[in-house]
Amino acid sequence: SVGTSPALAYLAPCVPEQEHRSGSPGHDPGDGVLVLVNSNGFCQNQEARNKAAQRSVCDIKHDAKATKGVLAYSYGKLRDIEIKLRTGEMMNACDEDVMYGAYDQGSAPTVALLCQQVPAAPVSLDLSSPAARGRDNTTGKFAIIELHEGYKGGPDVGNCGLPVSRPHSLVLDGWQPADLD
Repeated sequence: SVGTSPALAYLAPCVPEQEHRSGSPGHDPGDGVLVLVNSNGFCQNQEARNKAAQRSVCDIKHDAKATKGVLAYSYGKLRDIEIKLRTGEMMNACDEDVMYGAYDQGSAPTVALLCQQVPAAPVSLDLSSPAARGRDNTTGKFAIIELHEGYKGGPDVGNCGLPVSRPHSLVLDGWQPADLD
């Protein structure tokens, strides 16, 4: 990913609650999630590129250029990112193992990862059942929480879409990404 002011976070594998109680063996740290956010990133999903007949979005891997104010993320399993770094393979929005994209505009991003316990199956209507209380039928998911200085205003230099101008403000973004399996 192209950019400046990187922030990095690692989260060990989110273990479903029932595995904690059952004494299941530990998980491989390589299954943990690593996320990188940075400012002045590359906005791959850009209107002019999307409408260009001569190439597709995935063909622009080698001419990625930093765009002032664009905030970008890359996240994936630690082992997959490690492979990309060792081989020098570029991470982009068309990668199957490492997710990449632009999510906002601003500067000075910081990031955290959180485990979430969400139902793994439809919840029983029997409120006395452990599954209905969300105790025995959960799967580990993660969420990304990000804080940055708001967009100060000006032209949309990267044609990435203008957010609401928020000079002198902090902006909190958060999302639950797609599974990495």
